[in-house]
Order: sequence, then C-alpha cells, then structure tokens
Amino acid sequence: MLRDSVIFILLYYDIFQYPLKEEDIAALLTHKYKPNLIRTTLHDLNDQGLIYEFESYYSTTKNIAALVEQRKKSNAHAQVLLQKVPFYAGLLSLVPFVKSVALSGSLSKGSANHHADIDFIVITKHNRLWVCKSMVQFLKRILRLFGKEQFLCANYFIAESKTTIDERNIFIAIELATVIPLYGIDYTQQLLASNQWSAHFVSNNVPKKTVNALKAKSFYLLKVVKYLVSFLLFFVGNFLDNRLMNYSKRRWHKAHFHKFKNAEDFDNSIKIRKNEVKYHLHSFQHNVIAKFEQQLKAFSAETGIIFSPESLDILNFRDKKS
Repeated sequence: MLRDSVIFILLYYDIFQYPLKEEDIAALLTHKYKPNLIRTTLHDLNDQGLIYEFESYYSTTKNIAALVEQRKKSNAHAQVLLQKVPFYAGLLSLVPFVKSVALSGSLSKGSANHHADIDFIVITKHNRLWVCKSMVQFLKRILRLFGKEQFLCANYFIAESKTTIDERNIFIAIELATVIPLYGIDYTQQLLASNQWSAHFVSNNVPKKTVNALKAKSFYLLKVVKYLVSFLLFFVGNFLDNRLMNYSKRRWHKAHFHKFKNAEDFDNSIKIRKNEVKYHLHSFQHNVIAKFEQQLKAFSAETGIIFSPESLDILNFRDKKS
C-alpha cells in the first residue's frame, strides 16, 4: 500500500516534471507513516531501479538531475511571486461579496516558471457569485492597463452555500491539499471540511513553511467602499446576479462551445452554475487526469509492477455527489 502510494504521487508530479523530497511525499500520503518507513520504501524503490534519487529528490524519470535543477529555479521564482501575493489577494478581498481568498495552482505548491500566473480560489456570498465575478473581471481589466493582469487570476469561484465540489478525482484532491488560505480563513476551512472525500487520494497536510506568513493585505479605508456597494446592491442583487449568469452563459457558449467535442467536455472546462463557476479553456484538469492514467499504465507495463487492488480502489474512488 505504501509502495503504491509513493509511486502514484511521484508519477502524478512527474507530469509537471517536478521531483519531490521525502517530506513532500510524506505530506501527500493518504495515511500517516513513520518517517523511517517512508525512507526505507524510497530507498528500496531506488535500489530496484523503479524510481531515481538525486540530492534527496525523487522521481520516476531518469533525467532527474535536470529536473532537480529545474525545480530549484522554479522554487526561486516562486519566492519572488509570493511577495506579490498579499497585495493582489488584498485587492480581491475588497471586492463586494468576497468572503474568502485562497492561493491555488502551482504557486501554492512553491513552484512557478517565468510565465506563471497567481491563481486564486474565491468564495463568495450566496446568490452574489456572478455579481462578484463580474467585479473581479472589471478589476482585472484595470490591471491589464498596467500589464499586471497575470497577478490576479481567479478562475474558480464557489459560493459559501455550495462548498462541496462535485468533481472527485486526484487533481481536485491535490489542489485542495495544497490550497493556501489568505483571507476569510474560516470559509476556506469550511471548503476543506466539506470535501473530506479528498483524503481518499491525498492528505490535507502539505508543508507550507514558505507561505505560512502569507495573508491578504488589509486596505482598511477602502473596505468602506466594499460595504457601501454591498448595501446599495442589497435590493437588486438577486436580479442582477441572475442576469449576469445568463449573459455569461450565452456569451461563453457562443465563443467557446465549438472548441470542444461535446457538451460534456465543455461543461468540464467551463462550469456555469448559480453558485459555482470554473473557467479553463484547455481542459487542463481532464488532460492531467488522462496523462496520469497513461503514466500509470506505462509504468506498470515497463516495470512489471502489479498494484494492489486496495491502491487501485483509491484511484478509482468516486463518492456520491452532494
């Protein structure tokens, strides 16, 4: 079970050409194991030629030395980007009806290339998601005038009333495990608590030593504007939210539906719901999961490893949608 879990984690991160340290692996395992047992498993896998080690990093890829150097560079660039996170998270927190802001994507894992964005998960007030999202989009257009729009990428919005995520797979589980709360921490904790199914894939205990001190910057004076706009929209909020959702649905369907094979693929990439919206044009999540399954089959065929039924059951886990 432990051997299989270690291999699964390494294969998944090898999709992103990102070797892992022992503590990274330990934090992502579905169960708690003694450090010496994890270390012994890694050494055994390395001795058998099933995985590779370089400078205390591990991977299933032979050219691990090059990957380690690449990781060091991406970690260094991530440290530069992380310094910008409090300011832009603070801007997001000023948008009316924003309840919570959390860091996600590669940067929440301590990695970033020179083209990386700063990705955020935004939790909004119930029945105000589309009003909130439209305001965030307007804010992003302002930042575009200064060439800063890549520092505010909020591609996933979910309302406080809808914190259980329907899609249940290893991609979502790892995103939840690595999310970094920045503003409205209680709401982020509620999101994690509502998705305990993710523990079937990975634990929610990824080390966050480099980002523990991160918090959204407070713009106390500007918060007055936030609450004033929220008050002014009190009576027309529901009407406006519905209109904005329907408008976005028509516009996105017209602009992007032809790029997908069918309605299911479109919905997997551009989820349009009253209290949830996801916008990923290139089916990134679907492609990562497909690539992971390919990696798993190729590794098994090449090495002759037969994974235990229990391990495969974890990967095939699907719980009922709430």
